[in-house]
Amino acid sequence: MSSDAELHFTFSLHEVDGEGAERETVAFEMWTLTESGSRKLQESRETAENTAFGDG
Repeated sequence: MSSDAELHFTFSLHEVDGEGAERETVAFEMWTLTESGSRKLQESRETAENTAFGDG
């Protein structure tokens, strides 16, 4: 019987550039750990969103 474990990581980065525009980047990764200790990346995705309102 297998007892693989899943690990989920979520990273969030909030940036403001020199002109005051804001951007938020969120990255997600899902890994599987096997009984033997090996790791396998199952899924990885990244989304970026401009969070500034208006033209300034």
